[in-house]
Amino acid sequence: MGARHVGYGAIPQQYPAVGKALLQTFEEYLEDDWTPELKKAWTDAYGSITALMLQGAGVVRTEDRSPPETSDRPVTTPATVKAKTPVPEAAKTKVEAIPALAVSELPMELLEKSFEKIKPRAPEFVASFYEKLFEAHPEVKPMFAHLEMAQQEKKLLNALVLVVENLRNPSALGPVLSALGGRHVGYGTLPQQYPAVGKALLQTFEEYLQGDWTPELKKAWTDAYGSITALMLQGAAQQAPPQVTQAQKTKTAEKAAASEASTESQTESKTGFGQRLQEFQAKVSNQQWKTFPDRVLR
Repeated sequence: MGARHVGYGAIPQQYPAVGKALLQTFEEYLEDDWTPELKKAWTDAYGSITALMLQGAGVVRTEDRSPPETSDRPVTTPATVKAKTPVPEAAKTKVEAIPALAVSELPMELLEKSFEKIKPRAPEFVASFYEKLFEAHPEVKPMFAHLEMAQQEKKLLNALVLVVENLRNPSALGPVLSALGGRHVGYGTLPQQYPAVGKALLQTFEEYLQGDWTPELKKAWTDAYGSITALMLQGAAQQAPPQVTQAQKTKTAEKAAASEASTESQTESKTGFGQRLQEFQAKVSNQQWKTFPDRVLR
């Protein structure tokens, strides 16, 4: 389920908000039965659920816990979710297999000349790239289900043009690629997916450059993609779950939350168990998904 939620655009920062809404709803419906002991039990349970889901998303280990934010318990993030989002070991091996030279070390003239040959057929080139990517890795296709592929292809082409035209200006290119990698965390992109994208890209270059696709040019674009990947992963690593401490929770916020809970409890109608269960399910659903994007953006 955690892996599927990556495709939905869910990121680690959003899990505490879901947990908070869930615990508040339990408190509203259990009323006097919502004891400190029961609250701790459900807080720990949600922490375990979160740890397993984040493991599936490639973020944390099963023994880590990520309890949700509550009115008297600060959010604490798992030990492995530090200031930088870790790269799974399997992903590290694959990514590091691609040389990561500094942009200034790349054969710029060779890259620029080869890309000029692609430009006349650029729309076909990017369309072919996605065909190859989806054919080899159909599991990534749902990430693009809600996108207009024609627009997505234009964005990819613009990104390639941006990279090639700024090879001689690495001080400007680096921050742009780092920011792009950070945004891709929100899109659901995982580090282990970068090699698949690189392979599809190189295959597309080979298809369109044909006789001009020499071993020297292949190495040049392999090195270039390695440099791009390294910069984007640096940006992705900076996307960390927020650290919320008890000191950040003001008394005003606590009083407002207590007042809201009291008002809801007093005005709640005493209906049958079946109706209350339906209300409970609806309330959890409505509160939970307010924090999630309604589609995966590009």
